[in-house]
Amino acid sequence: MWNLIFTVVILLAAVPVAASDEQAVYQISEKGKQNAEYLTDSAMFLYHLKKDQEKKAVSFILKILDQKPDSHFFSILAAETLRQGTLSKEKYLELVDRHPESAVLNSFAAVMLLEKEEKEQANAILKRAISYRLDPPAEGVPPRGISESENPEHIQKLFLFQLAILQDAEKYEEANRFLQKIEEVCRMELSDSYLLELIKYHLRAIPKTKNEYNQTSFQKYHDMLTKRLEKPNTFHTGIDQQILELLWDNGESDLAEAACAEALLTDPANILSYQNMKRLFLIKNSPWNALRCSSLEDTFYRLQRKKPSQQFFTERMKLILLTEDPFRIRKEADFLVSINGINDHLLSAVAEFFLNRNDLKAAVHFQQKIKNPAIRELLTPFILQRQKKYKEALLIFLKLERAFPEIELYKYMAAEAAEDAGEKEIHQQFINEMLLKAEDHHGFQNYLSYTWAEKGINLDQAETLIRKALKKEPENYAYL
Repeated sequence: MWNLIFTVVILLAAVPVAASDEQAVYQISEKGKQNAEYLTDSAMFLYHLKKDQEKKAVSFILKILDQKPDSHFFSILAAETLRQGTLSKEKYLELVDRHPESAVLNSFAAVMLLEKEEKEQANAILKRAISYRLDPPAEGVPPRGISESENPEHIQKLFLFQLAILQDAEKYEEANRFLQKIEEVCRMELSDSYLLELIKYHLRAIPKTKNEYNQTSFQKYHDMLTKRLEKPNTFHTGIDQQILELLWDNGESDLAEAACAEALLTDPANILSYQNMKRLFLIKNSPWNALRCSSLEDTFYRLQRKKPSQQFFTERMKLILLTEDPFRIRKEADFLVSINGINDHLLSAVAEFFLNRNDLKAAVHFQQKIKNPAIRELLTPFILQRQKKYKEALLIFLKLERAFPEIELYKYMAAEAAEDAGEKEIHQQFINEMLLKAEDHHGFQNYLSYTWAEKGINLDQAETLIRKALKKEPENYAYL
């Protein structure tokens, strides 16, 4: 059967090299031979995969990627088989080393290594792949840049990986030089997602560097995005929350709204359009409208007969928590527990919501659903405190405070529980400790001033401390 497939492919790849009235002579081109080999190897990969012959299937993945290293499908397969342990790391990295020209293969390799927290090796792969594009291959030879036959989006993703690494390390000057080099070497049309990421980077860099390059670049990309949104286009890119927040906080709310609305207008049947609007409503502090967008997103999943992702359920539960509607929160949380669609940290947040509303029955109900004992037991002293079992709560808070002295909350709660339990000496010990450190600690300044103001004592000192706290953290709403 495979010989038959190969024969058919060879015939399809053949091209005429000479012809007369009576006969034509055909010859297979080199490209035709390569395509025939690629299709044959793909068929053999599927054959071995169907036969559960994983090692043989993997050998064909490597062979195929040597022929077509930019194959998105087989690059994903290679990374996945590596995660599963079917493909050895050595063979995978040897493959990547052979193909610095492949933006797709190198991007997947970097992601896989970063997942394993092998940052040095990931950085080395990215630098080599980027150097292949931006640095001269030999003296007197211009850099390769991007050829017309290549997909610029793949290479832009590679650039964005490196930009993200430099940005996370707050190496903005190095990142600026990197972007300037890309602009000098690569003549390419910017994808919507690449354009948005550049805007995000420059908005972050402006207050850090005070560099004119960042200012002028932001304005250039801002104008470019504005022009794209003014004319008919197919702008339906997913816009992440950070970009929207940065635009909003920097007085570009009109541009943020236009980008989200344009995606919805140009492609109302695209799920990304409703995800964009959901994020926009969150920034506008309108959780009910964001929840409506989430419901439309859920409808799209159902129409496509797809199961929503874990991330979708997590984001939806967070939205419902923002509505502060106890009935909806309880109903959604119970539903997600029934389908194993909620993580322990989110369940803890649900339990805390009901705890803060003094609904102890609901708080205990959701606490008991938490699988991780460490997360589950952290709620116990708070519940005991609400049940007025102060001494039991105090014992646990003291234990937590000793185990995690760097967590301020446990000091505050231990001090409060000690006072409620009538343990005045323990309470005063914590107050004295906070007083000793208060001069350089705005959290302690806030706690002491609030405690004294609530009791109507040491009011002058309380005012002095809260002013100091506000001076250090002027945007902290808890200090206002």
